[in-house]
Parts: sequence; structure tokens; C-alpha cells
Amino acid sequence: MSSFGGFAGALLGLTVYYARSRRSWLPTADILVQALVIGWVFGRLGCTLVHDHIGRPSDFPLAIRFPDGPRHDLGLYELLYTIAVLVPAVFILNRRPRPPGTSVAVLALLYAPVRFMLDFLRQTDLPGADPRYLGLTMAQYGCIVLAGIGLALLVRIRRPA
Repeated sequence: MSSFGGFAGALLGLTVYYARSRRSWLPTADILVQALVIGWVFGRLGCTLVHDHIGRPSDFPLAIRFPDGPRHDLGLYELLYTIAVLVPAVFILNRRPRPPGTSVAVLALLYAPVRFMLDFLRQTDLPGADPRYLGLTMAQYGCIVLAGIGLALLVRIRRPA
């Protein structure tokens, strides 16, 4: 849940700061979200190296061997997705000028569904398992909100001025 807490804190800070200055926060958010993706590679690399996000038992080829048997490593999966999809998206988004909010919308919509699905692979049989509320983790609810923000921004961007 800590990553979504960071997302919420950054969004709140941007909103408060830019509301006071009466300027749009979207140009700054576009820059910050692109930098976040690059930083995310290093964060998820750390998660992968220390196996911070152990998943359910699995015989998947990328499963990591643990003393109790192979398990999904969600940090590894997210690292690979970030390198293969999100980093290239940042470079594509920077090829030409785009309406403010485009990077936030696109990256939110690329990240949220994948993270939502990965959370179904989280372990439930070990101590410290994430609690479920109506069958979902708090991060999955964060993904729903993030996808909603991405969709709302796309609608706002595509609406003629």
C-alpha cells in the first residue's frame, strides 16, 4: 500500500500547491510521472533483490525458489513490466508535444490494470499477508481509483476547448 500512499500524497501536494497559485498542475504532473517511472525501475529492482513481494506458490517459469517451494515474485514481475512497457511509453510520450495530462493519463492506464491483476497473485498463506476487503487488496482499490483518474484525464484532454 505504500506506493499508493505516495501517489496520493503527491497528488494532494500538487493539488494544494497549484490551487493556491491558480495554475494547472498537469504540466508538472506529466514531468513527475515520467521521472517516477524511471525511479520505479530502481525501486522494483530493490523489491526483486530482497523478495519483498512474495506471491502464491507457483510452477511458473519465472517463479523464485523459496525454502517452502517456488513462488511468484511480484516485484520481479512489476520490474519486468516497467522495463518492457512503461519505460518505452515514457520515451514515446516524449517524441512530440502532447496536451497537458497525457503522460499521467497514459501511464496510469498502463499501470493500474496490470497491478490490479498482479495483486491476485499475492500470497495469502504466510504471516503478514495483505488483508482483503470484499476480495480485493487496498492496492487493488487504489488501482481502480488510478484508472479512474487516467480515464477522467483522457476525457478532459480529448474534449474540444
